[in-house]
Amino acid sequence: MSLFLMIQQYENELARIRGQIRSMEQTGEADTDRRKYRQLKQIRSELQSSIRQMKQYTKKAVSYTHLRAHET
Repeated sequence: MSLFLMIQQYENELARIRGQIRSMEQTGEADTDRRKYRQLKQIRSELQSSIRQMKQYTKKAVSYTHLRAHET
């Protein structure tokens, strides 16, 4: 699986989690089911961190000379 596809899947999952959190906050479920709410917020945080790290990796440019050095 390409890194770009993985990032897209993580972003889709992040959007789904954000929707769940927002729904829980609007309905008051965040107060009644604190454990689930905390777990969703933790997952959201981990996904955001993973996405940020993957995006940094995809932006790192290297020179042609650097790439050639790995061939030897």
